[in-house]
Amino acid sequence: MRIFPSHISVAKIVSSFFIFSAAMLFQGCTRNNGDIGPWFGMWQLMTVETDGVPDAGYESNIFWNFQNDVFSMNWRGTGAVELPRVQVWGTWKEAGDDLILDFSHSDDRYPLFGEHSGVNIYAPYIQTHLPYGEASALRIVKMKGSDLILTYEPDEAGVVYTYILKKR
Repeated sequence: MRIFPSHISVAKIVSSFFIFSAAMLFQGCTRNNGDIGPWFGMWQLMTVETDGVPDAGYESNIFWNFQNDVFSMNWRGTGAVELPRVQVWGTWKEAGDDLILDFSHSDDRYPLFGEHSGVNIYAPYIQTHLPYGEASALRIVKMKGSDLILTYEPDEAGVVYTYILKKR
């Protein structure tokens, strides 16, 4: 008793299966909801400057990650002892020459301006000088290849923060 019609060989079925599997693999979900261009992936925050002066205490150990409209920052411990990674979350969008980072999110465990306000998974790291509980517009000064330079002027005081990032 034959399982397959005589004109279809097992080799054709196996070949078709592998072609179909490869096609599905290449359609895989590496960039949710479409291509976000050069933003996609991990960027290492190399330097943070305040009015052109590098922050001497910053150890280049914060990584920015972009996917879909979700944004995360990862802090990686440095030194002889392997420290845990710590991750915080927000959302992002590109608007003209600005990158909008929004850290106004919350959940039942971490309500906005609750007990853990400013030190939870929705609060940016203090080294970035970005505010918690609101969206911030960072000016895109340069985005070429694996280099990204952003500036942020939080208020009328005239302080300018510069972020120099490298894609990893």
